[in-house]
Amino acid sequence: MIKSIVRKAILCSVVFYVLSSVGLSQNNSSIRGVVLDSKNSDPIPFATVAFKDRSFGVITNEDGSFTLPISISDTVRQLEISCLSYESSVVNIQDIEIGKLQTFRLVPVLYDIEEVKVTAKKQKVKNATEIVSQAVKSISANYPNIPFLLDGYYRDYLKIDDGYLNLYEAVVQLQDNGFNSVEEEETSIGLSYGAINKSFPVDYNMITNYGNHKIVPYGETKYTGGNEFYFLLKHNPIRNYLDDSFDFIKRIQFEFLDNHRFTLLGTEYIDGVLCYKIAISYAKSEIPKFATGNVRYVGDGLKQFRNNYNATGHIFIQADNFRIHNLSYLVFFKKLRLWELNVSYKDVAGVFYLNYLSFNNLIETHNYLDEHYFYFKSLLVDKETKQVNLFFNNPLNSESAKKQRNFRLKYDGNRIKVSDVEVTDTCVILSIEDFEGSLGSFGLEHSDRLDYEFRNIKDIYGNKFNKLKDARAYQYREFFVNNASADFEPISGKQLLDPNKSVILNRNSKQILPDSLKFNSPLIGKD
Repeated sequence: MIKSIVRKAILCSVVFYVLSSVGLSQNNSSIRGVVLDSKNSDPIPFATVAFKDRSFGVITNEDGSFTLPISISDTVRQLEISCLSYESSVVNIQDIEIGKLQTFRLVPVLYDIEEVKVTAKKQKVKNATEIVSQAVKSISANYPNIPFLLDGYYRDYLKIDDGYLNLYEAVVQLQDNGFNSVEEEETSIGLSYGAINKSFPVDYNMITNYGNHKIVPYGETKYTGGNEFYFLLKHNPIRNYLDDSFDFIKRIQFEFLDNHRFTLLGTEYIDGVLCYKIAISYAKSEIPKFATGNVRYVGDGLKQFRNNYNATGHIFIQADNFRIHNLSYLVFFKKLRLWELNVSYKDVAGVFYLNYLSFNNLIETHNYLDEHYFYFKSLLVDKETKQVNLFFNNPLNSESAKKQRNFRLKYDGNRIKVSDVEVTDTCVILSIEDFEGSLGSFGLEHSDRLDYEFRNIKDIYGNKFNKLKDARAYQYREFFVNNASADFEPISGKQLLDPNKSVILNRNSKQILPDSLKFNSPLIGKD
């Protein structure tokens, strides 16, 4: 049994500090930076930024940003920045202006193709497809098949344009019965601490289940709950190698091999071991069956599908035992990114455990904050004037609102006849025919017996009644593992999460995180 393996905290260790739009400009106790590609200045996500020779560091965000507390580095003089496919960079702390946004650039690695040929010849591996085939068929042997527990940091948030919304951060435990079990049935998640980061905008209306009010554009998902952590876990094709994950990988041991082209780019050392870097591209032109769950049928058949969808990625495979260290995968509709996976595994005392898992996808949901949303506010039955007053949030278009047929009222299931309609700014006044006979007995306690329906009315801005505009956003979910153990106490019932309900709305999410358990939140401001 592996005794409480404490992993090197090269990821989002649970000792980070929360960033905010205010803190970004006032934080003088942290190193703040952005890591970029030296050739094209593209941001580098998932780069490790750590104090040299110390097991403390952070992972860069999607925009390459990070914040690293400086107080821990009293005796540390150098900062090391590293990432797959890039040469590591070491920077002297004394050359960094603390508290001010710094830019760090990494140089792409030049691959050694000759070494690939030598290694391939020695191991009798002919091509990239054979390497990937051997790797995915060796998953059962290369990953833990006994129960284990992962402790780590989880966050999810929405990104709309360049802004962040509903940033939720948590300390979680993931209890897994091993890779030969079906994760969906035998994996438990425990929540130790969790909280919404109020330094970022919060819109609780956008915390909703997948379905009619939250969809995946140009695709669909089989998952209909609202727990984004479970959504994240379902989209790990390595852990779920016995089941479909998402298009176009599906079952990684079968459809993934059949549907993709693989190109050997070279070799790279990861944690001191030689790995192949292999490019992935989607090769098939058939209409798929599953996406994040499913890609939706678009256009007029096979030709439209072939022209509109594509998928690319990279996979890093250890040369001597075919372990998959890293897998990145992106799916596009035309030039629109639909979803993106990044998963990394790491050797811990001879056992390959999850290092980090990230999945983001495009969503559409109702935009309740739309300032032009035209909706009904309240109703007043005026017994003195024998009228019903309807109040709306916006001034009404009188032409559409004056039509009697656009308003239907029922009391106890009986139709109420309207004899006249008057429009005044945000109010519609309905004169009721035979008021005493239809509404004479009405009282406030009878409100639930009065039904109403409005059709074809508009406000003066041209907005149709109750027609919410959809907002598009990217839903991000990220899990960074800090500790792994095969000797553990089961997660207590009080901490267990409902697989269908939002983590944000969990009872433990009301807790305030102590300062020692705060994290590396997304960078939202730049000097």
